[in-house]
Amino acid sequence: MKKFLPLFILLLALAPTAPAQTPPTAADLLKSGMEKKEAKDFEGALADFTRAIELNPNLAEAYLRRGRIHANQGRWNTAMSDITKAVDLDPSLTEALAARANLRLTRGNDFAGSIADFDKLINLGVELETSYYHRGVAKSRLRDFQGAVADYNAVLELPSRDTETHKFANYKPMAHSARGNARKALGDFDGAIADYSAVLSTALAADPKHPMAAMTYLERGRAYEAKGEAERARADYDKAIELRPELEGLIKHRDGSASVEAARKKMLEQSDERVKADPKTAEEFYDRGDNHLMRKEYDAAIADFDKALELNPKLRHVHNTRGSAHMSRGDFQKAIADFTREIESAPQEDMGYNNRGIARQNVGDLAGAIADYTKAIELSPHTAYLYGNRAIALTLAGRDAEARRDVDKCLQLNPSVREWIESRIKWAEERRARR
Repeated sequence: MKKFLPLFILLLALAPTAPAQTPPTAADLLKSGMEKKEAKDFEGALADFTRAIELNPNLAEAYLRRGRIHANQGRWNTAMSDITKAVDLDPSLTEALAARANLRLTRGNDFAGSIADFDKLINLGVELETSYYHRGVAKSRLRDFQGAVADYNAVLELPSRDTETHKFANYKPMAHSARGNARKALGDFDGAIADYSAVLSTALAADPKHPMAAMTYLERGRAYEAKGEAERARADYDKAIELRPELEGLIKHRDGSASVEAARKKMLEQSDERVKADPKTAEEFYDRGDNHLMRKEYDAAIADFDKALELNPKLRHVHNTRGSAHMSRGDFQKAIADFTREIESAPQEDMGYNNRGIARQNVGDLAGAIADYTKAIELSPHTAYLYGNRAIALTLAGRDAEARRDVDKCLQLNPSVREWIESRIKWAEERRARR
């Protein structure tokens, strides 16, 4: 055998060798992540964007793309952190600035911050129709109705964008409707009626059953009623009910109870449409469990959530939603355990802390509840109800001065919750007195 050894070695030397693979660059990983996102492989996309950031910590677009996925998965604070990092790294990346503006408006309850971002977008001339409209919405949430009207005016004064690119993003009808609401809040009922009429006679003329139509008739009816024109108000209310029968509760019951029930009925109908009778995947079991939860069928809901977690232990929000089911049936210790798991899986999100705070408060652990609400506020400092929840726990604990500061902050962030927070503080004072 020895005489064949040199030939064998020679053949090995001549054999082709596979070229060494070049490791992917940050740009490669960014492209790969975007392709995976398009293919709905969100976890793969997240992994690629994270690796891209590790290779190039200054790659603003990778932070933006990762932030968008976090937002789609309900990790609002994590998304905000990533998108803010993208803005800080590249202030010229207006897509990131717009994403942060909208996230602050819709999820962060940071209306002042949202306005500041839209100010920058408007100064840069970016998507003016969209930016003015949403800045107006943010101003309305802060009850700056005059400022909101000025922004809606700007939307309506901009040249029309009836092009193929923009036909699905025409903000003019929405600006008329929103300006009508702002004018009504200012007591300008004639101006509000003119705006609602403009929506009905122009944007909705070709489609009288458009989803906006019923609410527009309802709001115009309210403006007529405020003016004392009962007959016109009744005609508009009748039309609103004809288009959407569930709105009758909004008209007949000023306390809102019937409207809440109507909204719940509508939500259940929509849920029934999407739920599969014979679920196979974790997501399908979660959807059916959520439907059971809305119907207050807690045992069935918990069984479906258990199955969803068995099939996919990483499925987002199952622990949080199952915790809500346990809490609704009065099993607060199991609820606390589920909310704790939610916190472990998403430590930068306020939802798990807030819900665990509620459960701890229900078992008399006021110190634990206050600590959880405080952490939730640290993560989401512009959310009014978090201050309200902590104020209730502080009141139960006899810490009235601190509770008052939280009530004031809650109302500063959202003046419309005054009735809720004042009634809950009164309840907490009465309960403390009975102990």
